Amino acid sequence: MDNKKKAFIHTFGCQMNEYDSMRYAEVLQRHGYDMVDEPKKADMILLNSCSIREKAEQKLLSALGRYVVYHKNKPEMKIVLAGCTAQLRGVEIMKRFAEIDMVMGTDNSWRLEEWLQNPLSGARYLNRTSVEEYSFCSAAPGGGGVGVSANVTIMKGCDNRCAYCVVPAARGPRIDRPRGSIIQEVDKMVSAGAREIVLLGQNVNAYRRGPEGFAGLLKSVAERPGVSRVRFTTSHPRDLDIQTVKAVGETPEICPHFHLPVQSGSTRVLRRMGRGYTREDYLTRVGWIRENVPGAAVSTDIIVGFPGETEDDFNETMSLLEKVRYTFIYSFCYSDRPDTRAEKMTDGVEPEAASSRLAMLQRRQEEISTENLRSWVDKVGEVLVEGPSRQGNGQMMGRLPTFEIVNFGSEGSEELTGEVVRVEITAAGHHTLEGRHL
Repeated sequence: MDNKKKAFIHTFGCQMNEYDSMRYAEVLQRHGYDMVDEPKKADMILLNSCSIREKAEQKLLSALGRYVVYHKNKPEMKIVLAGCTAQLRGVEIMKRFAEIDMVMGTDNSWRLEEWLQNPLSGARYLNRTSVEEYSFCSAAPGGGGVGVSANVTIMKGCDNRCAYCVVPAARGPRIDRPRGSIIQEVDKMVSAGAREIVLLGQNVNAYRRGPEGFAGLLKSVAERPGVSRVRFTTSHPRDLDIQTVKAVGETPEICPHFHLPVQSGSTRVLRRMGRGYTREDYLTRVGWIRENVPGAAVSTDIIVGFPGETEDDFNETMSLLEKVRYTFIYSFCYSDRPDTRAEKMTDGVEPEAASSRLAMLQRRQEEISTENLRSWVDKVGEVLVEGPSRQGNGQMMGRLPTFEIVNFGSEGSEELTGEVVRVEITAAGHHTLEGRHL
């Protein structure tokens, strides 16, 4: 009979949270827990929460409601709330769900280990840690414990004050991780099986430690033995400098893909958002990319229906799609977030109008994305193989340097995982490419 304790982690939100959840899993495993995929089987459920959009918080509360039912049937089960919503609303949620044993804010990830050693009923760790005292969680992946692509966080927090964003409140001010610590973790990930390193941060190109800042860090990671590819996300257009763009263009291992969130194509709306750049500033940076990294992919985030957005403002965003021709976009209708400047704006856009604009935006972007994919047909690309394709039939899948997914068949294909192979693109779907291994 298996008497080992079991833990289930439910992760909401971004890649930063996915990274944190992997660190939580490592801590739990060190303390004798096996990870399981079904919450009903768990002795501990850890929810790593997100506050960036209202929908994420609603999903969290819905999940908590389900897990509390499991707790009633298994009173010894522990429930831990971590992440951004924990930081912002942890005390309030703990009052609503008395079954929660621990609330752990974003500055206190390391407290999980402390709490496991000395469990306390109703533990709350929501205080901010000073810049001098903050400690980054260090990865300890086992052999084969990571995939072909591995995330490595390089900072926490953000110093920008966008009118709609809760990240500064949830994650605190920007703290750059020491370069030596980043490189050590990259080497650990490679030893555990990773071939692609994704550098993560709320605003990666604001990283300033060491020679040449973020551009220097990118090149240092690209030089590590065993690293085939380097990616990074997310960037703020105001902080993207020409040195970073040139580093991408000059270093083969750094993928020619820039995720550059614009949020709106209207300078007037950008000013109200507090983004710190104009439409023209943004297009200047896209121009740097086109000039220095031929064939680079550019993707973005767009908010539709921000307070005060007019039809003319929205048309500016639509025209930006035509100018930049993004490979893909993440797009959303604006929703109020608590304690932000935008929440207090009184000239909101009617939900029906915002939804209509979003549908129009997504429809046109779908057409552009399909056209971009079709441009690959009959060309040969280098694909980093990530594993078997969801399509089955013995196919494998991987990504081009510009991030497109390619499904392809090959003799002895299982052995290709982690390899960079040449694939002839034979067909394009709405979201993926088909190919033939050469």
